[in-house]
Amino acid sequence: MMPHLNETSCAAGRQTAVLAPFDWGPGLARTILTLDRPIDAISLEPEKFRVREQKRSFDRRTRTDVVLTAERKVTAARLCAADGRLLRGASPYIALDLACEAPYEGCPVYTDEGQHGVLDPQYRLKVSLEAPLRDVDGYPVTALAVQESIDWQAARIPALEGFDLTGRYDAGDGRQYRYAFYQPGDGRRHSLVIWLHGAGEGGSDLRMALLGNRVTALREPPFQRLMGGACLLVPQCPDFWLTYTADGDWKGNPGRDSVHLEALLGLIRHCIDSCPEVDPRRVYLTGCSNGGFMTMDLLFRAPELFAAAAPCCEAFLDDGITDEMLQRIRDIPLWLVWAENDRIVPPERHALPTWRRLSALGAPELRRTVLKRVTDPTGLYCTPEGAPYEYNGHFSWVPFLDGVCRDAAGEDLWHWLAVQRRR
Repeated sequence: MMPHLNETSCAAGRQTAVLAPFDWGPGLARTILTLDRPIDAISLEPEKFRVREQKRSFDRRTRTDVVLTAERKVTAARLCAADGRLLRGASPYIALDLACEAPYEGCPVYTDEGQHGVLDPQYRLKVSLEAPLRDVDGYPVTALAVQESIDWQAARIPALEGFDLTGRYDAGDGRQYRYAFYQPGDGRRHSLVIWLHGAGEGGSDLRMALLGNRVTALREPPFQRLMGGACLLVPQCPDFWLTYTADGDWKGNPGRDSVHLEALLGLIRHCIDSCPEVDPRRVYLTGCSNGGFMTMDLLFRAPELFAAAAPCCEAFLDDGITDEMLQRIRDIPLWLVWAENDRIVPPERHALPTWRRLSALGAPELRRTVLKRVTDPTGLYCTPEGAPYEYNGHFSWVPFLDGVCRDAAGEDLWHWLAVQRRR
């Protein structure tokens, strides 16, 4: 007996987000639908689906949330297993690939007044049908009732595979730091690359420290091959690396040590001492903005630990750096990266005068990459006129993580980093 139409026309279910890393942050690049009945693969076509997202943006001028909606282009619709592996035949799981054709398209990050980014708990993704599907028994499916909210704890992030996200470090002063760690696992000694995130990637979701800036690029083959394999340490600050008082003041740090300095040094020493794969002669510091400040703060306090450093748009005010501090790091290989049009951390007050002073001291291994502006280096994003998309001038970490930073002589930063050794 054929079921009544209204008993078979609507398939109910839920969805699981799949995030991918981009230069501009995480993007929801796929959603996996879990329906209440198997669907016949022959009826699947991307044009049959309509996907619409709703997300929040914090308006700093009015200090209120703005709700944004946008259509998402479905580029592929395929059957899969519960774990996302693509399948042939019938299945109740459907993987919908979603285009991220412009910067920030599909980015589910909400940055609140406190300037920490989170995967927005109010993000919604509505999936509907423009044309019928067929279930495994041949009955039409003319509508979907799929839950629109996203459980970010259950989200799949393939780019984080290989990272241990369980790291916890108790500083002994009541502060606890989460950190991600990666090691090649081949039993050989490798360099340790430490990435210190910017202001927006602090807080309590460690995934933001890896995805807010595309730090996963350091786990990918181009960087790993060049380094001969590298261990990666990505700590997360519960507030801001620039914090310099017990009351939490961080903006306008006049050049005082971070309240997190001793704890972070303890964590770094712990990783060096406890991981047999780490070569203590090849410990490299890098990070951006807030993390660039922390890079310099660590160098000034414990230069003997580090073989080299490469901070991007570093936020340590030059006025707060004494000549004695510069003498301390004079012989540390240092490569500074900044953009001339950075108005968030103006290089005229930070990296540029520090570079000039170190140069005057005759620092033997001092390099820099100075960008006129920060443009998309991948060729993926362009203006309507065909020019590369231009990011905010503060985003000088984009070319660093894409491996395209060079100095005036044309030397490559990643290659330079790979050969540094602590004397």
